[in-house]
Amino acid sequence: MIDAGSIDERVAFVDILFEDDDYKPATEAFAKQWATQLGIKFPLLLDPTFKMGKYFDRAAVPFNMLVELDTMKVYFATTGAAFALIGQQIQAFFANR
Repeated sequence: MIDAGSIDERVAFVDILFEDDDYKPATEAFAKQWATQLGIKFPLLLDPTFKMGKYFDRAAVPFNMLVELDTMKVYFATTGAAFALIGQQIQAFFANR
């Protein structure tokens, strides 16, 4: 199970799916299957028209960003499954609060 609360109770994850395994626009059915298969317990959003493309190239997935919700400013962004780096950035963000 993937759960943000195990990292820090002040952190919430949201996953945005823009395509399925066949590179077609993501659907609700695909999102449900994907979440079940991976044991995801946080919200999944659909972006079938890839509006998030203004932040990254579709070939650069996974794309991760930390957003300060009070200001909606991007605090940190990276591509790849860099979980240790993301965890360090979360800790650094809260250390400065």
